[in-house]
Amino acid sequence: MAASAALGPSKSAMLPMRPANPAGRDVPKVRQENAAMEQYTLQGIYDELRHAARAGDQDAAIAALERALGVTLPRAAGLAGPGRCVTRLSYRGFKPAELAMLAANLKAVVKFEDLPLPSAQLFVRRHAARYTLNVGAPYYKDYLMLRSRKTGLLGEIPMTFLYASRDDAGERLRALERSRPDAIVEAGDLLGFPPCCARWFADVFERSRHEQDTVNDDAVYALLRATMARPGLAGLDPLSDLDLLAFYPCGPTCAAAAAFAERTLVALERSAPASAAKARADLGAPVLFWRIPFFLVFDGEPADEAHTPGPGPGIRYRHAHLHIFPDPVVSRIQRLFGGSVLAAIDAGDLVQIDGGDVVVYAENKEVARLRGSGARPPALGLWDRSRFFFDEG
Repeated sequence: MAASAALGPSKSAMLPMRPANPAGRDVPKVRQENAAMEQYTLQGIYDELRHAARAGDQDAAIAALERALGVTLPRAAGLAGPGRCVTRLSYRGFKPAELAMLAANLKAVVKFEDLPLPSAQLFVRRHAARYTLNVGAPYYKDYLMLRSRKTGLLGEIPMTFLYASRDDAGERLRALERSRPDAIVEAGDLLGFPPCCARWFADVFERSRHEQDTVNDDAVYALLRATMARPGLAGLDPLSDLDLLAFYPCGPTCAAAAAFAERTLVALERSAPASAAKARADLGAPVLFWRIPFFLVFDGEPADEAHTPGPGPGIRYRHAHLHIFPDPVVSRIQRLFGGSVLAAIDAGDLVQIDGGDVVVYAENKEVARLRGSGARPPALGLWDRSRFFFDEG
């Protein structure tokens, strides 16, 4: 996600395990937590998942998905078909909003991430006379952990990132990220992030690095869980290549983030009106979310607790689609996940979260339940499309 712009490319190494017995901790409880942590090392599970997918072992792949996501999945559902899939986030190429930010001089520096190296080189050749441009080192994308890798597969095109500014701001940002990669608040200031959002993301980053080290997952999850208490402003939806922020807002109704998004949309309407219209149409779609590689997008609307049969809010829907990445191995894994989950979703017209379970209703009667088996329940992303920018309430 572009919100990781304050960090440079995502990190590729897992942090060490927690100490076996921190001072003052109950020993049996510590042992139990450490055993759970060893079982739930996401990088290791995803490695098993890739191996099973490449070997064509569907049962092993489903078992790894269940461990990674904490959900019991139906068996023998097959892969979700192409017509049920949509790419909301590609983590590849220039984003229209970021190009608009640069053209309108909305911020001192724009950092483009996950650019195919040939695209970045072409941009430099075309725009070197207009901007100060700095291209980063090449890397490859891990589309499950959403981190960089040093090596790629045969024929895989490397990615890079690009700092673009009208003065030396890009050079200063690059130097800061090299010397102090955890200086998120300072980098956010150079990138024009609202201070409240930069501080929030710094806190998420610090927590994440001591857990699964999946900061993008953790930031999106926290944001979506907050929308379950009150639907967010649709213009702050981060799960799209049409994202208007290039950072994660500190909350789904953050006024500073909403003002930033509105300025971006105005600039986008001038430079790429078709993209602006698509952003207005697409942002704010409700989602059912486990992790960034694994979520569903609904043609539907939020439903508050007063109008649902189960606890908490829900999504009333007509159709659901599976998000997939433009990566052949990972998209096949996503389609396997989608084939299992969509089989349950297609039976109903309302989905809710009950504890850790995903419950599907048809005409307010339960028709399917995906049982949760992990400590982190899935989230609903609920956005109020009548409040695209400013919080009116």
